Amino acid sequence: METVEESLNDTAYLLASLLESELFQRNVSLEKTSERVFSPIFRISKEKN
Repeated sequence: METVEESLNDTAYLLASLLESELFQRNVSLEKTSERVFSPIFRISKEKN
């Protein structure tokens, strides 16, 4: 169970880092950032269901 928790923590950290780097880029709207970061996640989660 610890391995799953560690994996989730690692994933959350990587996602937060990616989102942070996207938000600090110049001339990138929040809409485009959301689309770029979250669309693949939603697509994958829908495919699994």
